[in-house]
Amino acid sequence: MSRPDAENVVLAAGTPLPPGPSPRRPGVNTALGVLSALVLIGLGVLAVHDAVVGWGLIDQPAAHQVVIDFVNGVRPGERLLAASILALIVGGALVIVALRPRGYETYQLKAGTGVHIWRADLARMVEEDVLAIPGVSWVRVRPRGRQLRVQLTTTGGPGIADQVRDTAQARLADLVHPPQLAIQPLRQGPSGRKRQ
Repeated sequence: MSRPDAENVVLAAGTPLPPGPSPRRPGVNTALGVLSALVLIGLGVLAVHDAVVGWGLIDQPAAHQVVIDFVNGVRPGERLLAASILALIVGGALVIVALRPRGYETYQLKAGTGVHIWRADLARMVEEDVLAIPGVSWVRVRPRGRQLRVQLTTTGGPGIADQVRDTAQARLADLVHPPQLAIQPLRQGPSGRKRQ
C-alpha cells in the first residue's frame, strides 16, 4: 500500500462540541451531608450500646430507655415551646440552605465551544489593567455575585473613575454575561485608606 502525500490528505473539519454547563462551586450540601453522617454514626453507637446492654454484657440502663424516661418527665411549658420553635427555625433554615442553588465560579467567554474563565483570574486581570492607569497606586477587585467590585486609591483627578470604568469594561467585553462594575475610589489618610 502506498501512503498518500501529506498535501493530498484532506481532513474534514467537524462542528465543535456544544458547550457544557458552567462550572459551579460546591454547595453547602456537603457540610450538611457530613453533619447527617455524624448524627447517623452517633445513633449507630447508641444502638450498639443498647444491644450490648440487652445481652447483659454491661450493667447499665439502655440509652433509649434513658431518653424515654426523660421525655416522659417533660411537661408542657415555656421552655419546651421555645425549644420547639427554635428547632422549627433551624430545620427550615437547613432545608433552605440545602436547596439553595450553588453559585457560579466562572464567567463564560464569547466562544463557540463554551470557554470559561475563573472569577479570581478575571479579577487579577482587571487589577493589572487598572494598576497600569497613571495615577492609580493601589487596587483590589473582588467578584461579588453578579457584581465586580473595584476599590482603588489614586492620585488622579475626578475623571479617574471613568477611566477605570472604561479600562475594566474593555476587559469584560469578551464575556457573554459581564458583571456590573462597582467602582469605589478610596483616599489615603494618616490612619489608612478611607472612602471618598
